[in-house]
Amino acid sequence: MDKEERLTRKLLSKLTGAKPYQIYYLTTVGKLPLEHKATGRGDCNVYDVEAVTILNKWISDRK
Repeated sequence: MDKEERLTRKLLSKLTGAKPYQIYYLTTVGKLPLEHKATGRGDCNVYDVEAVTILNKWISDRK
């Protein structure tokens, strides 16, 4: 997987307008699907494309 194609927390935040701590929360409770789980320092979580729709729905439900 190319580094530019990864859907990381930063890119997910830009696409949805969600705060990074909101993405972190949904990741830790298991609501966001991951393609790759971080294995340690310097490695990042890579989210599935479905995470964008889940996050948008979660944000709209909170308003």
